[in-house]
Amino acid sequence: MRITQNMMTNTVVQNLQTNLNELNTLNDQIASGKNFSVPSDNPLGVLDSMQLTDAVNANTQYIQNANQGMSLLNSADGSLGNLTTIINRVNDLAVQGASDTLTTQDRMSIAQEVAQLQGQVMSIANTDVAGNYIFAGTNNNTPPMTSTTSGATTTYTWSGNSNPAIPSTQISYQIGANTNLQVNVDGSSIFGTTAPTGATSSLMQTMTNLISDLQSGNGQQISSRDIGDIQANLDNVLQVRTDIGARVNRIQSMQNTLTGQNTNLQELLSNVQNVDLAQAITQMESQKETYTASLQASAQILQPTLLQFLS
Repeated sequence: MRITQNMMTNTVVQNLQTNLNELNTLNDQIASGKNFSVPSDNPLGVLDSMQLTDAVNANTQYIQNANQGMSLLNSADGSLGNLTTIINRVNDLAVQGASDTLTTQDRMSIAQEVAQLQGQVMSIANTDVAGNYIFAGTNNNTPPMTSTTSGATTTYTWSGNSNPAIPSTQISYQIGANTNLQVNVDGSSIFGTTAPTGATSSLMQTMTNLISDLQSGNGQQISSRDIGDIQANLDNVLQVRTDIGARVNRIQSMQNTLTGQNTNLQELLSNVQNVDLAQAITQMESQKETYTASLQASAQILQPTLLQFLS
């Protein structure tokens, strides 16, 4: 096949354009810090980047959910820690009030303190975090416990809907691809009307009974019923706190796992998306030399003569 001047010119120009395109690509990579700017640059790389980005976003959301769940559980445990202190104080007062050596005035003073502590229990039952009542279940926009006073008697009413037997009243956060964790505490088991195991009455009713027995001077009832009920309710609170501790440990474990996964995913995404600047700069310098050499060689090749134009 006869090679003409036009064929040589086209080949040289095509090679120059290829070298220039590669030089421009390297320049764009260095300027943007990315391996590709449009999908056509690297279709497989773009697909991997999209998948890894989705994974990073999902993992980041799991971490945020875990952090929020940890905050709620820690708040609940802190509140129940205060409640534990109050119940222990009520127990001490009950033991003191059961003594036959006390005067009527002594028992009335103790009853007044128990009534004040009962009000503090109500405040704990209505603990809120960012406007959400953490012991109220899913009905967490309104205080779960209210009180009405008639004369010297105060009645407490629990309206929270949290119940471990009813999944719809549980609040769960997704902290993994297939992992959900309940982050609310069953307030009804502590502040509701149901007596816990080993007790004849709920916490608030037990305190009401104690106040009544103190006011009437019924030390025998305090000894035979109230003190036992106080202890059973305290054990119930401690059991709930144990459950919270187990869930906190689980979240902490997931947080560590998610943090490690996030680091790995970010590194993989960086490897796919981000250009190695040192390597790219070296390649660009090499490509510049190649392009310059190509221009010089082309200048020698593309020197047409009259004979070549006539051929």
